[in-house]
Amino acid sequence: MRAEGFKGPKFLVMCTLRNKDKGRSVRWKLAGVVKKYTNDKGETKEVNIDFKPETMTETLPPDREYRINYLKRLDDAQVEYIKSHYVAIENEILVSGKILPEYFGLHKQKKVKAKQ
Repeated sequence: MRAEGFKGPKFLVMCTLRNKDKGRSVRWKLAGVVKKYTNDKGETKEVNIDFKPETMTETLPPDREYRINYLKRLDDAQVEYIKSHYVAIENEILVSGKILPEYFGLHKQKKVKAKQ
């Protein structure tokens, strides 16, 4: 990896994109429409045209944030495994629709209790 110009530690980061404002909206009430007009003397007056109250609702634009689900530091052997099995990893992700650490050869090791 150093020969290709990559330096420093490598990490595998899996994250999801979440909309913080999902299902949220803003409401406001309109009491009536006011129209301004100017008469011949130059005086401006306001006249209410529409008197029926109306409630307006508008959904908020999405406010997105990333949530980190998995973070693992990779050694050179794991990076080479990912590079050599790239097509198989991509196919597994497309078929299952999920990204799991097992696809990248990063199996979770079970903790074994020592017998005393």
